[in-house]
Amino acid sequence: MVPLQNHRLTEVQQSYLDTRIEDCQYELQQIRELRRKTTDFLDRAERATSPIFGQQPTPQKEMERKYYHSRLQFLNMRMQTLQEETDLLHAQRDHMVKENKALHQMSAQEIDDLVDELQHELYKLQTATKVINNLLCDTPDTDEEAPKRAEYTQRLRLTQVRESKLTDYIEKAQSMKAFKRMDAEVVKPKVRPAPRDDRKPNDQQPEPEQPRYSTRPIKTTEERTKAPPALPTYGYVARQQDRAGRPTGTTKKPTRTYTADQSKSKPDVQAPDWMNLPMSANEYVHNRHPMPHSDDPTVVKQPLYRKFNADGINDYCQIIMETGYDKQQEVIVINELIGHADGWDTTHTPLLIPLSAAHDILDKIKQAGGTRLRAFNKDNASPHTFLWQSMLERGRTCFELSVAQEEGPRGKERMLTLSRLYINPHKYRTSIKIPWIMIPRMAEQMESLIDELECAPIDSSYS
Repeated sequence: MVPLQNHRLTEVQQSYLDTRIEDCQYELQQIRELRRKTTDFLDRAERATSPIFGQQPTPQKEMERKYYHSRLQFLNMRMQTLQEETDLLHAQRDHMVKENKALHQMSAQEIDDLVDELQHELYKLQTATKVINNLLCDTPDTDEEAPKRAEYTQRLRLTQVRESKLTDYIEKAQSMKAFKRMDAEVVKPKVRPAPRDDRKPNDQQPEPEQPRYSTRPIKTTEERTKAPPALPTYGYVARQQDRAGRPTGTTKKPTRTYTADQSKSKPDVQAPDWMNLPMSANEYVHNRHPMPHSDDPTVVKQPLYRKFNADGINDYCQIIMETGYDKQQEVIVINELIGHADGWDTTHTPLLIPLSAAHDILDKIKQAGGTRLRAFNKDNASPHTFLWQSMLERGRTCFELSVAQEEGPRGKERMLTLSRLYINPHKYRTSIKIPWIMIPRMAEQMESLIDELECAPIDSSYS
């Protein structure tokens, strides 16, 4: 989707460009100093070896002069090469900064160029939809052609989903462009100069004082003494009020889960055997160790859409993975839904993973699930340390993955944090958290989504 040169630039790390520019500038500074010294030595050698009229220069002096000439020529060539490389690195970095600019930070002209590229991609998707639809119509509905018709149907559904996502993003970009143009057309009202009074000072009459009224709205007695709304006397909240005597903010029910602190307070509580063994998340799930009581392994599968349960000890959680667009890139959008008494709520900004980095992120998630960590009963020894940590840098974006123990209202549990750090223009972070024991499920669904996306008829290698 993106031109080839842009795709290659996304593979270059921002830190590499910055480091290489600093190295080139440092080497240029050294070469300038060597060039100045070489020029001084050459001038001194030419003055010392200038022969008297009729006298031939000595071979040693002539070789010294030739050496300084060749050395100066080499330094000039090297300086020119470094200067060209520095200019190219600056151009690549400026291009990377421009490509990673968010939609709301782009100008109206840049959004116009972006919409033109997206319209061309939308035309390709519409053409692919027509081709697949014609193939499906030409294929007879028989038992022998049933596998082929199923393949065409699946491809048609995938293409239609991608076309719908791209259309929504184009409409979003066009609305942003219109909003920016409206801001640009706003003109400040001109202040008219006060009329000139040509009368003499004696003829001027004092202007009567006019009462000044306040523009602040008058608050009514009801607004001044506004009380918070009372909780309803029926339904779930009322039942929780009767039981606990205080408002509750989550529907999570307390469960009896073993923690290492119980062994200190109650000597009669025996720790399970698996609490004393180092294991990975894959081994925990494979050996069928205790899962949260509300765990539901049901997965909602739709074309380029996955929704699965990721409950932990402290929160009800659902993860939604689907495809979307971020400028010219096709991305995987991950939303985290947290359960409350009023329903499900998206508490975090969606995490966007470009398709060019999807396989690498999937490998990191599998590595987090397959790494054997220390025993559970040793987590309290150093609660503020990471049990596992890794990082992946792509362009001006950095992905961080870490596993650490976190404490909640119902107990302590290991959590995997997947974060994306944006460098341009200001550093800000988006992240999601899932329980450590849910890593295998997330890796399985993400791999399924990537495999389904790769089966789409449009080539996504440049996305």
